[in-house]
Order: sequence, then C-alpha cells, then structure tokens
Amino acid sequence: MTALVNHDDVADTLSVDAEASLGAALEQTLADPAVNGEGVVIIQDDLADVVGFACFTTRNLRSRIAGINTLVIDPGARGRGHATSAITDLTRQLVEDRGFHRVEAETYAFNEAARRAFTRAGFVEEGIRRRAYDRHGAWQDGAMFGFVRDP
Repeated sequence: MTALVNHDDVADTLSVDAEASLGAALEQTLADPAVNGEGVVIIQDDLADVVGFACFTTRNLRSRIAGINTLVIDPGARGRGHATSAITDLTRQLVEDRGFHRVEAETYAFNEAARRAFTRAGFVEEGIRRRAYDRHGAWQDGAMFGFVRDP
C-alpha cells in the first residue's frame, strides 16, 4: 500500500502526509479492527485482486461523525467503478455496522474523478474550501462532501 501511495500517478492527488496517515490507520486496524477509531479497508476487484484501499477515522464520536480520509485506486484499475463501490460499501459499513450518523470526506478540488466518485456514492458536495492546502508551494482548494444517514 505504501508503494501505491508513492506511485507518481497517485501521490499528486493525496495529501503530503498520506503515507503517515496510512501507517496510523493500519496500526489501528491491526490492533483492534472493531474499535470506532480509525482503520483501513482493502479494495478488491471481482477476481479478489487488491486494487486499492481507503482509510477512515472517527471525527466526532458524540455526534457519530466518521470521515473517509484517504481513498486510493491503483492507476491500472481506474475507470471501472472501484472508487464509487468502495465509498458506497465503506459508508454503508460506517453507518449500518458502526452506527455513524454522518460520513464526511474532502478531496482536492482539482481531483474531478474523486469528486464524481463521491457524488455517485450518494455524497453531497457541501462546499469549497478556497486555497485551503499548500501543496508543494501552490495553494489548492478542497471540495468537501457529506453523507447523512436517512432517518
């Protein structure tokens, strides 16, 4: 997974601390996958080949808000709906199995593929954080998304 985070076609779409975030999420998943803290889910294709992963965390336990922090799809497996399926499945797990009320995500605004995947998975684009991230010396906007459990 670390090699995938550092892949040239992937790294430009992730935060500069994505590798460290992945490490922390992996550590939590291995320590206790049932805890409502943070974790990693592996994304597989129909043949059970690993095509990516997603990291999640608890953002606010009292208000039952989770966040999808990192979503990575192998460049060779892109364009096949893996991201949308992974977001949908992870969101269902967070809401139905773990009891979260809301799931949040943010992506760089220039990442149109991620924005489409979150929208297709039922998330609503809730706003743009203008010039929110200093990415290699250039300011980038962040597109914020939210999914709220239906009552």
